[in-house]
Amino acid sequence: MNEELVKEWVSKAEEDYQVAKSLSVDEFPNAICFHCQQAAEKLLKSILVQNNERPPRSHDLIYWKCLIHIQSSIAKSILSIN
Repeated sequence: MNEELVKEWVSKAEEDYQVAKSLSVDEFPNAICFHCQQAAEKLLKSILVQNNERPPRSHDLIYWKCLIHIQSSIAKSILSIN
């Protein structure tokens, strides 16, 4: 695992989240949604990096969720064999 890279992704996600929180929902609803999506994507990337996977280039959060779910299921299966 590349711990520094995980920290970078988490830090970038936190930055996007803080930007979203700082914006007025009345004035910038689209920007808030964009930064929230970016934060979620970066957190999901940090999970993949933590699991020694190279994150694919995609902005599809459902795809990310499925990819992480599959990896988690595989890991649980492997652990239950022992």
